[in-house]
This record gives sequence, structure tokens and C-alpha cells, in this order.
Amino acid sequence: MRQLSSLALGLAAAMLILSGCGGSGDSSGGTGGQASTEWPAEAIKLYGPGTDSGTFDYFTKEICGEEKASRADYTASEDDNQLVTGVKNDKHALAYFGYAYYEENKDTLKLLGVKTADGQCIKPSSDTVRDGSYTPLSRPLFIYVSKNSLSRPEVAKFVKFYLESCGELAADVGYVPVSDDVAANNTKLLDEAIAAKAEAKGDAGIRIDGSSTVFPISEAVAEEFLNDNPNIHPTVGYSGTGGGFKKFAAGEIDICDASRAIKDSEKKACADAGIDFIELSVAFDGIAIVVNSGNTWCDCLTVEQLKQLWEPESKVKTWADLKPTAE
Repeated sequence: MRQLSSLALGLAAAMLILSGCGGSGDSSGGTGGQASTEWPAEAIKLYGPGTDSGTFDYFTKEICGEEKASRADYTASEDDNQLVTGVKNDKHALAYFGYAYYEENKDTLKLLGVKTADGQCIKPSSDTVRDGSYTPLSRPLFIYVSKNSLSRPEVAKFVKFYLESCGELAADVGYVPVSDDVAANNTKLLDEAIAAKAEAKGDAGIRIDGSSTVFPISEAVAEEFLNDNPNIHPTVGYSGTGGGFKKFAAGEIDICDASRAIKDSEKKACADAGIDFIELSVAFDGIAIVVNSGNTWCDCLTVEQLKQLWEPESKVKTWADLKPTAE
């Protein structure tokens, strides 16, 4: 019985290979970068970050042409783990979020590529994010540090540790470390900010909030720091980049994690509240487009297809609606 079952499985696998279904696709795109010609007339269940997310801001600007321009009929969350779970549980789902969350779940998710003008299907990786070939969805990640907070010894010590360790820890969680030049400039900015502030009394607490994309880096740094400094307690949350900047301008946190650069309106809110800050680039990320591991028909999408899918007045409801006219 066991031998018969193995034979049946082998024949089924061979039939799938011959029919062209179930392949993972050519990373260079091939003819359309698609695994199968059969795009089902099944509703696409969409998952993505909430409107306070820096990933949402960046994606909508690069794909839809305007920040926050997006269809609203998708499941939104500031918790990327919820987005991962949604895609895992629905064969016809699609989502976008930070690459580290794909790396952590790559055994149960399928990563799509973005097709370039010359027909290559480029997927995010440390190499394609670093060299910029994964375009337009490669981006820098930041932390913003209150200069007032840097007058507290525990905050200054933590941020120094962050810059010393984030290169290795960013790579560990799936992001691309910054260049040596950027790292040197970060250290220069921090040293100047610390030197400009008189030391204040500490309170043994460091408050960090903001981007869920940067969260894995800050969480890893905080855990390592706590091992060496058990009497200093960094707390790391994620309310989205926009939510983090609101707390930052209100003086509720010392460090804001951000998956995009600070906006002029957020700079003004900080200035009005007397919050001066430094901007430190801590890693690079590629926004991952992912589908369920059972998706056998799509390996790659063009920027135009992504726009058609996510634009505010999108008419795309099913995978068949998104299928390329020629493959």
C-alpha cells in the first residue's frame, strides 16, 4: 500500500511539472514571470498595513503615485504578524509588509517578484535591496532620537549600543545593514548631540515606539542591551510610524522607529512641542509582496499590476481580473 501511494504521488508530481503548474518561477522573470496560465476567478483577499504605517505611506506613494492613495476594502493591521497569519490561512490571499516578516515565515509563504521594464522578475533579498535592483520597493529604515532624552545617561548608552550592534542584528532579522559611511555619520551625529546636552538624572527606563517594520531590529537590540544592563529597561512597542511620531511629538517616547522619513507636518509638531531630534539610518528593507504557499499561478507582478490592484478605484476583484493579457 505504501509503495502504491508513493507511485501515485510520483505520477501526480510528474503531471504537475508537465502542465507547468506549481513551479516557483524564474527569478529573472522569463515570459511574464508567471507559474501557470490558469488564474482563478476567485476573490483576492488583501492584507496590508494600516494608515498610520510608514510602510503604507511608502508603498502607496511608490505604487499608486500618491501617499495614502489606496483601496480601503482590505484587512489592515499595524501588527505584521496578523498579516502573515491572514495570508497563511487563505490560498487566494496577497499582502505586503517588511521583508523580515517574510524571512521569518518563508517556509509557509510564497514571495513574489516585481517585474522590471526589461522583463526581469526581481525578488527582494539582501543583494537586490543593497544594490537597488529591487525597485521601487527598497527603502531605508530609521530611528529618531529626542535630543532631550539623550541628556539621560541610560538613553545615550542605549543609542550608542544600538548603533554598534544594529548592523549584525539587522542582518539577523532579515534586513540589510547600512554602509560604513552611513554608520560613521550616525556615530558623528550621536556624539555631537550628546556633547551638546548637559547630563540629566536618569530614570532607568527607555521608551521606544513606532514602525512595526523596524520593531524586530529595536526589539533585538533591546534584548541584547538588557543582557548587559539588567538595571536599565528599554520597552519597545509598535503603533505604526505615524502613531510613533504622534507619541514622539507629545514627549511620550524617547525613540521613534520609522520606516519612512519624517514628514514636514511631523517636524512642525515636534518643533511646536520643543522636541529636537536626530535622524539615524539603521538598515535597508525591501517591502515584500507575498501570497499563500498554495498559489501556483503567480510568481511576479508588474508595478502597473500592483497599481491596478491597490489604487483607490480598483476594479480588480479576482485573480482572473489581474491576469496579464499576454504571458
